[in-house]
Amino acid sequence: MLSEVQLATVRAALQFWREEMCPAGDEAADRYFDETIENHLSARQVQNLELRFEHAAVRYIPYNRSTERIAAPHLFSDRRLAQRLTWDGFAVGTVLLG
Repeated sequence: MLSEVQLATVRAALQFWREEMCPAGDEAADRYFDETIENHLSARQVQNLELRFEHAAVRYIPYNRSTERIAAPHLFSDRRLAQRLTWDGFAVGTVLLG
């Protein structure tokens, strides 16, 4: 589950990546990936990704873990409200709107 603070951290990490890692080149970035990346994102591509997250909003929804189906036809801005609709086998998922 992703919180607003975690989303803000993703935004900050993208900005850092664009400003600090992109100019340093692929070799500097390689050590941060679990797998070899043939074509790293350019500074422009990272900036475009930043823009996608800039106005993103976090919402929460109860879902069935085993079927991965949504359990309520409503997105909640409060995680605790979504959790009230969960029971055994159900969890709260994160939805990014943007």
